[in-house]
Amino acid sequence: MSDTEALVDRLAGDDEDLKKQLLAYGRSVEAEHKLNVELDLLEREVGNDVMAAAYKRLRSRGIDPDSASQEELLEAMKAVSR
Repeated sequence: MSDTEALVDRLAGDDEDLKKQLLAYGRSVEAEHKLNVELDLLEREVGNDVMAAAYKRLRSRGIDPDSASQEELLEAMKAVSR
């Protein structure tokens, strides 16, 4: 049993639904952190610069950044963060 699973067991007790929710939340936080590391967004200033460049890239492709899909935004962020 991993440390995370042990902590979830301790916090959730016998509530299996809560255990599932906590584990799912933990996986989503871990995935978000990995993406932030991959895109080098852990420093606020760098993240702001990447977002500004990604918005500019989307606009240049005729896409409204506020209406862009998650996939379009992710592609733009990856393209400008390299």
